[in-house]
Amino acid sequence: MSNCLIFALKKFFIEGGYLIIRKSHWGPFPHFLWAKSLEGIEVEHYAPINPKERKVPSFLFKGEIKTKD
Repeated sequence: MSNCLIFALKKFFIEGGYLIIRKSHWGPFPHFLWAKSLEGIEVEHYAPINPKERKVPSFLFKGEIKTKD
């Protein structure tokens, strides 16, 4: 269990690269992604397996690493 911020920060501090922040598709809060390079941007992010729209994000959730956004 983790969340998108923990995942993105871990990748950033271990591998460098870039943190990307955008609005979540599932509510009015930020979603954090990571990219190794800005050239031909390929992102990685941690997202819920069964997302549901909500007003407040879950702090920790079961998710999966996705490479498409």
